[in-house]
Amino acid sequence: MEKEYTKEEWWKLYEQLPPALQEAIFSQENAKIFAQICQRHNIADKSQAIAKYIGRVMLGLLPVEDFRIKLEEVLNFEEKLSKEVFHDINRFIFLPVKAELNKIYYGIQPPPPQAKKEERESEEVEIKPPELISEQPEKPEPKAPEVSEKPIRQTDQYREPIE
Repeated sequence: MEKEYTKEEWWKLYEQLPPALQEAIFSQENAKIFAQICQRHNIADKSQAIAKYIGRVMLGLLPVEDFRIKLEEVLNFEEKLSKEVFHDINRFIFLPVKAELNKIYYGIQPPPPQAKKEERESEEVEIKPPELISEQPEKPEPKAPEVSEKPIRQTDQYREPIE
């Protein structure tokens, strides 16, 4: 059974979200996308219930992986329909805020791009002398075939004659 939250609890959860998620929850663009998804799959009658679960995912109350299960169990969607709806909602609504959702659910915070560069620069690379790298006897390099200096003129069987 799902816990019912009061308005105060909802707003408290909302205020703790990263700004990108706060914006995504009330985004007009996401509302348009959601309406298109419902229309495409002929599920406009269940849109309110689906929106409820999208909100729960965005607020950190329902993991993204469990969203599809809720579509099947609570809304009685067939497996194929739930996969299609989940795929569309995941792709167009959850994916743009994936990094923020990962922070909420898993505490994963991707390092800023500059940090990666600095880490690579600060790492010391140990250079080994050549004799320690390869102890196998050197094999002679294969010689390239000799090329004659005179061009070979042959008729090309695939080329049409020019007249």
